[in-house]
Amino acid sequence: MYLDPGFGSMLIQGIVAALAAGGAYLILMRKKIAAFFQNRKAVKNAEENQQNDAETEK
Repeated sequence: MYLDPGFGSMLIQGIVAALAAGGAYLILMRKKIAAFFQNRKAVKNAEENQQNDAETEK
């Protein structure tokens, strides 16, 4: 079976592109997960502040 030289470089380019796309996907997912937990923490803190304010008004 004959493989011309262009096929090898195309194969390498495809592998590099797949690795780059996978890395970008992982970075984006990590940011989304971190933002989810930060928002959750902010909501919890806001609820605690409202409870504290209600208790101090009594």
